[in-house]
Amino acid sequence: MPNVGLLGLWVVNLDGTGLQRVLAGPASAPSVNYACTAPRLGIALAGNSITISWPTSAFGLVLEAAESVIKPINWIAVPDVPVAIGGQNVVTNNRPPGKKFFRLRQP
Repeated sequence: MPNVGLLGLWVVNLDGTGLQRVLAGPASAPSVNYACTAPRLGIALAGNSITISWPTSAFGLVLEAAESVIKPINWIAVPDVPVAIGGQNVVTNNRPPGKKFFRLRQP
């Protein structure tokens, strides 16, 4: 089954070594640019906090998280309600242990 509505997928290295974008899409996609009209998902680490943001103009999207992207992937909606700050939807949480993968999904 295709990932209909998959807009972006990021891995956060919570040990402080940074962020890595994971490009996922159908094998038949001719290039990454094929699906790059999606809003940008921003992730920032500061101390024991992680902040995730995306443009407020991208309404109706659900922020989801998973601990692994090995099938079967167990995506779970992030329960926190985003706060609009400076044209961005922002969610801030405590930094969880291990790896965490995030995506925006259009229901």
